[in-house]
Amino acid sequence: MSPEGVRAPQARSKACWLVAVAACYLVLMAVSFPGHLTADAVLMLREGRLHVRETWNPAAMSWMLGAFDRLLPGAGLYLLAMGGVLFAAIGALARLVPKVSPAAFVVLLAACTTPQLLIYQGDIWKDVAFANVAVAGFVVLGLAARAAGRSRFALAGLAAVLFALAALLRQNGLVVAAPGAVVVAMLLGGPRRALAAGGWLIAVAAAMTILAIIAQPQGAGARDTASQQGVALLQRWDLAGVAKLRPDVVLPRIDALPDGRGQAFRAVAQEAYAPDRIDRMAQATNPLDYYRKIKAPMVSADWLDVVTRHPGAYLAVRWEVFRWVLATPEIDRCAAIWVGLDGPPQALADLKLVQRNDARDTWLFRYAYRLRGTPLFSHLLFAAVSIGVAAALALRRRREDIAILGMIAGSLLFAATFFVLSIACDYRYLYVVDLTAIVSAIYLAMDWRLRPAIRR
Repeated sequence: MSPEGVRAPQARSKACWLVAVAACYLVLMAVSFPGHLTADAVLMLREGRLHVRETWNPAAMSWMLGAFDRLLPGAGLYLLAMGGVLFAAIGALARLVPKVSPAAFVVLLAACTTPQLLIYQGDIWKDVAFANVAVAGFVVLGLAARAAGRSRFALAGLAAVLFALAALLRQNGLVVAAPGAVVVAMLLGGPRRALAAGGWLIAVAAAMTILAIIAQPQGAGARDTASQQGVALLQRWDLAGVAKLRPDVVLPRIDALPDGRGQAFRAVAQEAYAPDRIDRMAQATNPLDYYRKIKAPMVSADWLDVVTRHPGAYLAVRWEVFRWVLATPEIDRCAAIWVGLDGPPQALADLKLVQRNDARDTWLFRYAYRLRGTPLFSHLLFAAVSIGVAAALALRRRREDIAILGMIAGSLLFAATFFVLSIACDYRYLYVVDLTAIVSAIYLAMDWRLRPAIRR
């Protein structure tokens, strides 16, 4: 067959793919527009509109919401843009394969009916934004490997911006830049792989700095202490877990507090600590509750003492917390489904928003609720899918597959950080694991034959 006879079916398959992806995007956006907002989302939207910083949420998320809100009040335009980032990346996957297999259309259709796309893409959450941006970053790196000249550098630069934004949307999001640098080294580095990876990481750091300055409503001179406060809260919760699960472990400074404050801390821990979420401890109402009053330096010192002198106790506490966020053994305790709009009354009033739980929201909730006990709400299943796809891609050893392998590695590495950082089992925290599995499965379905590497 002539080259023209080969290229024509390839072009048709890719054109059909773009149409299918666009149709899925439009349906999902129509189902969720103008977005599902929790209290956190409402507060971030308020921060973005009023140019203030009042919560621990990432300043970059509030800034993005505010930027789109100025063009069209509310979160609707942000929803369309963030969904567009993901579906543009899914559409661009066709550039990494010679031809789109019919199997990919089936996988795409199935994926668009999962709660992960049908509902979560409508949720205005930083976890969803992080996942979309991170996935897009790896796809753009794959496109850069196929480009030449200035286009290659432009795409590598765009990927650096996407990874920088991902790092600003989640406090631990920067870890995905490590496998991103490996992808750069292998696909774009040529004979100087280490230099290329290092230069690209510098570009990511520079983009992070610029975006962080832009996102801060107070300007470059203001100091954002949200991360420090989060670390202090995490350490306090870890110590409460040790006090409950390993009461034999001595907390030198807390136990030595006068007026029974150390015993009060342990009493509150015994009563209120649970590994599924921090809320119970943070909201304890015991009149002798000194949990929130113990000074941060004392908490940090005792936490470090536990980590260094009683690592077994620390690891036991963290493993139980990690088990909840990864395996979600009781899904109803892990905030797996959210639709509608709700938030603090004053914030809603400031934004001129009203609570919403209409017929469409009810239908979406019931749809997801029926599926909540199935494997579709299992990070472990999606992680297994990703690992299976990675094994297939590693076996066929195509150059084009390296970016997808990096994406899978990045999602699993991000999930692993929650062993140390998790404070609740909310399903959305590891949404990137599910989304990566879906996108990588779509990619493999596009051209599933384990053929030798393509020579270009």
